[in-house]
Amino acid sequence: MNEALPLAEKMLREHGEFYPYGLTLDMTGKVAHLGATDGTERPASAPLIKLLTAQFEDGAKAGKYRATALVYDVRVLDPSTGEKSDAIAVALDHRESYSVVVFVPYTIQAGKYRPGKIFAQKGEGHVFR
Repeated sequence: MNEALPLAEKMLREHGEFYPYGLTLDMTGKVAHLGATDGTERPASAPLIKLLTAQFEDGAKAGKYRATALVYDVRVLDPSTGEKSDAIAVALDHRESYSVVVFVPYTIQAGKYRPGKIFAQKGEGHVFR
């Protein structure tokens, strides 16, 4: 989480949006940042998420990763307000069968990024099946 959130928060502060990206933790503890492109200037998020997830799954099958993080923008029901909110989602998967999605609801008011109360839910665990 500490490695995953800063880029999304920076992009939201500076541009009001961000494209999905990923991070991997290899077996030696080294963190790498991954991006994806579909060749278009303003790609939709879903194909990028699919590309990143495929990269994660391939690396996991090859025994290269201890953990992965997929960072993307979503709309969620914020449990602290009961209302729909934009949120940064960080899908964390670990090879020891741990999977969680952490959400950071946010608003952008007068051009300023304002994070809300963080919450999490169980992930689907697709990377390390």
